[in-house]
Amino acid sequence: MNIKLNGKAAKVAARISVGRLLDDIKISRDAAAVELNGRIIKKENFDSTPIPSGAIVEIIRFMGGG
Repeated sequence: MNIKLNGKAAKVAARISVGRLLDDIKISRDAAAVELNGRIIKKENFDSTPIPSGAIVEIIRFMGGG
């Protein structure tokens, strides 16, 4: 199915969850914030939140450094 991921068109598996998407694109769940169609998703809900076709997903990664 098609979604918009961080402003770009992307194809993902049907019935994918937020958690599975993060795993598939190799982003640590502990170092990410996810917005799905304008709504922030809590980390504890990543696996139980499905991504609908045509969704707009924004992922922000936290990075350490100095």
